[in-house]
Amino acid sequence: MLNKTRLQNAVDAAALSGAKTLSLMKGEALGTIESKSRDAALNTLLLNAKSTEGNGELASAIGGASLEDAASFAKVEFSKSVYGAFSEILSNQDDARYIRVTVSNYRLAGFFWGFLDSLGEGDLGIKRVAAVAVAGPSPTRPCDLMPIMVCGDPTPESGTFWGYRFGQLQVLKMAAGQQNAGQSDEEWDVGTGNFHLLRLGQGAVGQNIEDGMAGGIDQCSSPDKLYVGTQPGGMIGKVRSGYNTRFGEGSTAEYPSDYIIDNADSSGLLELADDGSVVDKYKNVVTASTESGEEGWLVKNAARLDYDYPSYHSDTVACIDGAGCSSDASPWRRVLKIVIGDCKESASGATPVKVLGYGCFFALQKLDNGGGNKANIFGQFIDACDADGYPSENPSEDAGPHIIQLYKSHIGTGAGVPSGDS
Repeated sequence: MLNKTRLQNAVDAAALSGAKTLSLMKGEALGTIESKSRDAALNTLLLNAKSTEGNGELASAIGGASLEDAASFAKVEFSKSVYGAFSEILSNQDDARYIRVTVSNYRLAGFFWGFLDSLGEGDLGIKRVAAVAVAGPSPTRPCDLMPIMVCGDPTPESGTFWGYRFGQLQVLKMAAGQQNAGQSDEEWDVGTGNFHLLRLGQGAVGQNIEDGMAGGIDQCSSPDKLYVGTQPGGMIGKVRSGYNTRFGEGSTAEYPSDYIIDNADSSGLLELADDGSVVDKYKNVVTASTESGEEGWLVKNAARLDYDYPSYHSDTVACIDGAGCSSDASPWRRVLKIVIGDCKESASGATPVKVLGYGCFFALQKLDNGGGNKANIFGQFIDACDADGYPSENPSEDAGPHIIQLYKSHIGTGAGVPSGDS
């Protein structure tokens, strides 16, 4: 029983480590995803066997300190569903969601039962235990939210995320009444793409906005919290100073720069023209304006950016693997967790807004100086990102922030019927 518990703990840790790596590697080449995630799981198993007091028998059973030794002891498999089917080989990106680690035959060192075996009791002296663990993403309400709420479409068209399309260049336009101090807040912008500031934290409003944009407010949203409170007023200066720490401007130990800030779209190259089109610093049109009669700022048929999220993701993974990123910086600072709200049901001023969901947004460049068309955030919605917060009870393929957690294994039982051996 003691060895079974030790084995289960080690396998649980291995599955969590593998699933975390699997999540971070999504978007890379399948062979890279598979090898890095499997190595992470097996390495964690080895570390527990070698360094945890009392795991000497586990280390002996593995038989060595290499990943090859661990691979002969434990099986690592992948699946797009927590219910399976699991496979040791990734055939497509959809399968890179859940990971299962299985040890089916951990033969224990014999003590008293060895004596029974010597008396000719056959297999009575052979003692084995097994364990299986499954880990992967669960949708979550993140604690490290940006203090902004983006208006979404409560009845989105098929293939969109609350009216947004993953990977397309997106301009988040600061809502009326929040661009310049003293501006009227009588007009409440309801179009997809407008963003409003949120009331977070307990201190002075301006400082909370600045700290929140820099990532300094950790305020978990409980599962039953269906509304967020908006914060009217002109605070673009606070928004900019906090937001730009992510790009190395005014960064501190508390609010570090992202690993990756030196790229083609990080220095204010993109602007929003008066007609709604996006232009570069040479005034070349990057995208056309939104379609006639369509509310908001969803840019359709966007040209490929010189530097987009897949490029950033690859560069960040390379840095994490030891490619010389600054020790004063931090990874994934340009991936923002934001509230998607139903603005159409809201009034002007400080008001509660119904939460539709939570989105992951990749920031392309820092905020430029000035109000008006300068007060815009350029980036891309991405389908998933790591976060903290409350996990969901059930696995789901919903897009947005997620947390990595353990699940009951459904090996040999089918969907909805968990195995007792996990």
